[in-house]
Amino acid sequence: MEIVKRKIKKNGYREKIYVNGKPITSDVFDRKLDAKKWKVRKKAEADKIKALGSIYIKDIRFKDFCGNFISNKSSLSKRTVDSYKNIIEQYLIPSLGKRNLRDIRLQDAENIKSTLLKLNKLSISRINNVINLLKIVLSEAVRTDYLYSSPLRNFKLIPKQKKELVYWLPNEVQRFLDANANDYYLPVYILILNLGIRKGECFGLQWDCIKFDTRQIIIKYNKTRYGLQSETKSKKARYLPMNDVVYDELRKLESEKKCLEYVFTTPKGKPIDYQHFTIRQFYKAVERSGVRKITLHNLRTTFASNFVMNNGNIFTLSKMLGHSSVQVTESSYAHLHSTYLQDQCNVVSFGAQKIPHMNLVEFK
Repeated sequence: MEIVKRKIKKNGYREKIYVNGKPITSDVFDRKLDAKKWKVRKKAEADKIKALGSIYIKDIRFKDFCGNFISNKSSLSKRTVDSYKNIIEQYLIPSLGKRNLRDIRLQDAENIKSTLLKLNKLSISRINNVINLLKIVLSEAVRTDYLYSSPLRNFKLIPKQKKELVYWLPNEVQRFLDANANDYYLPVYILILNLGIRKGECFGLQWDCIKFDTRQIIIKYNKTRYGLQSETKSKKARYLPMNDVVYDELRKLESEKKCLEYVFTTPKGKPIDYQHFTIRQFYKAVERSGVRKITLHNLRTTFASNFVMNNGNIFTLSKMLGHSSVQVTESSYAHLHSTYLQDQCNVVSFGAQKIPHMNLVEFK
């Protein structure tokens, strides 16, 4: 063991091991015991590396590894990368930043979870996002050979109740449309209600995507807070048929075209403000109609739920919404209203009257 003389603090202690003939030196510890523990742990790791034929990798702080992690995520959307940065800087670095990546344990995730729950300021979903990103970072460390295995591989997120989706019934939709018959942005609402497209897909819709001859709309752009994206959320273009209402609305917009590029614009022909439209325009329209307050995204939910309640095919709905699978559609949008279920409960009604004689096959 090497004794390191220091001017300000008392002498420190440092250990050294050799891996494949190359020296690996520890940091300077204040206590001999810590230096000895480091040597024991590193020798065990070196023996394991030798047995597996792996390459020895030096220690790295969690904060430094996160920097590498973010720099390698350029293929993700800017929104996702910004979200990762925010979670790392706000919740993970304060707790784990100075820690060695190899020293992070399951209990660290438990401590972070407990601390965030005690704050009572974050939703369960947000807390799960924090822990899930920590799991992603540690899994990436395993993939890049900075860890043998992730200590969080069996860590379970906080169970949460699935929140009830909010949407309008047909009478509410009609009240909303009637009350806003003269609203400049009525075509926006009509398109989302009739096609179930996302807010960003609606605002990013361009005239070259409108095919009047085949009565189809190509959804291939998506507008976000970062501007127009050249692909949708699912990264796949989809073709949606126009019903008569949508066809007529788009023909009218074409005749009054204010912009050669975007279908939907402000009265001055400028692109619609993605971030503030719901508050500045949609909520005022809802207030005028007197119906239940919902978000602009809930118009998509309104389309999906009413599509199913009118006996629409769930597979067709999944394709129209741009979901990756039918299961996503069933779990996220196809919720039936209680009044619809009440009507449907009489489809089978045994005992209501004498059942007429039928030639039934007897199942054994």
